[in-house]
Amino acid sequence: MRGRPLHQALLSFAAAALVFAVACGSSEGPPPLQFDTTLPPESEFATATPIPPDDSQLATSAATEPSPTPTPLSVDSPDYDPVLPMSKIFQGIGSTVFSEYTPNEDLAIDGLRQARAAGDKSMVPVVVTLMRFINRQSVFDEAVLTIRDLTGQDFGGTPAAWPAWFEWLGKNLNDYRPPDGYAQLKRRFFADIHPLFEVLLDGYEENSRIEPFEIEWGGVSPDGIPPLENPPSIPVTAFRRHYGLAPDHPAA
Repeated sequence: MRGRPLHQALLSFAAAALVFAVACGSSEGPPPLQFDTTLPPESEFATATPIPPDDSQLATSAATEPSPTPTPLSVDSPDYDPVLPMSKIFQGIGSTVFSEYTPNEDLAIDGLRQARAAGDKSMVPVVVTLMRFINRQSVFDEAVLTIRDLTGQDFGGTPAAWPAWFEWLGKNLNDYRPPDGYAQLKRRFFADIHPLFEVLLDGYEENSRIEPFEIEWGGVSPDGIPPLENPPSIPVTAFRRHYGLAPDHPAA
């Protein structure tokens, strides 16, 4: 009986600490990724270089137990939050692209299935954005199935179809607006390709008239294309003579 006041005091202290932690964590900012605790910290992702997939690079997924199918929630349900599946898709695909340790493709698959079951059309730009980076066949198949179901369109189920999906969605983006937080998560994903993307895209949501969906990586690292300076050339007279052109032909 004498230990009860101490026990009650400890419980009161723990409750107060919990309230303080929640209050301190409520600052505004982009929605956090739903990180799996087995993944390495983000600092280990930043130096990795993504490999844009093609048909030959799509690896067969390792045999693992599939994630349980989530209880379907309608996109109109008050319990449905599009930020959650969006975060799962970004982080799940990012873990297979940037991490050499514990890729978590099941997280991406879970997010895709959640969005598809809810009929969440706002997830279409998320999937199309990340489609070109997917390097797991199981994830790619789920991604294609998701955007086919949500749009009623079919431009093919291989990486080569990405340009057609991107172009179509660019023309119909008003019908498929991404969730709040999409721009921030996309900037964070691109910063894992190269840290300078964080600087380049900082504040562009407020200062640019370009749709965040339309900002894309060209597939080349900084300084990956050498500048065309002082290229070799031939006299225009030799050019005309080589191609059998008249001496006064406006070849240059």
